[in-house]
Amino acid sequence: MTSWRPPRTICCIMSYHKRDIHGKGIKLDVMGSCVKCKKSGFLLSTYYCEDCKGSFCSECFHRSNGVSLCKDCLGRRRTHYYTSMTNQWDGKCPLCGAMGTLYMPEMTIHRQFNIVDGFPKYYGPILIDSRLMCNACHNQINNATIETYRSAIRAEHAGRYEDAANLYEKLNFLDKARSLRERDKTTTVRQVHVNINTLLDQMKQGSLVVPYKCPSCHANIKISGETTADKLTNCPYCGTTLAITDIEKFLSSIL
Repeated sequence: MTSWRPPRTICCIMSYHKRDIHGKGIKLDVMGSCVKCKKSGFLLSTYYCEDCKGSFCSECFHRSNGVSLCKDCLGRRRTHYYTSMTNQWDGKCPLCGAMGTLYMPEMTIHRQFNIVDGFPKYYGPILIDSRLMCNACHNQINNATIETYRSAIRAEHAGRYEDAANLYEKLNFLDKARSLRERDKTTTVRQVHVNINTLLDQMKQGSLVVPYKCPSCHANIKISGETTADKLTNCPYCGTTLAITDIEKFLSSIL
């Protein structure tokens, strides 16, 4: 009497029981079940998570770029990475100082790979690529933007207001850039007034009188040692505002 044997089709099915197909973490069970949503069925394809080692269906699983994780473990990894990135700045933007405005618009989890026989072969640990952004100043937080911010602070402390304003403008700090340019303009005008007074004193000592042509009405404005810097702000004939820097350059070229 011969022993009973299952049909060939059943033997083929059972031979794939809990077998890893092509190293992709896919398991074919005769009665597969998902530990999260409790879905089960005949020959249900399940996927084994690398972290928790659980068996999950395709709807509860994430598999791409050589990474096989259930959605819960994937979320935990993303949360841990986001927390570690924001904790180094104590939860506030290192550029504008706003609290609770850091976020990651996208995050890619992957492994390195080589192309073997036309197919990617993944290896190494799980890597995470992402961008850390600030919702207040709309800057990407990385080494380049932080170095730009530090350079702007150094330029401001050194009195190079125009250079600092250009750097702040790159970081979207437009109000800060405007205030620095106004400060630079005020400092320049104050220095020009000092130079004008010095040149007028030299003209007074030499008893010189020179004509300066108005750029608007082309009238000759007499400038002598008795002229004050306040009288050179407007043309006495047409009232046009005169550029004090142009007058300073004109007098410097004569004296």
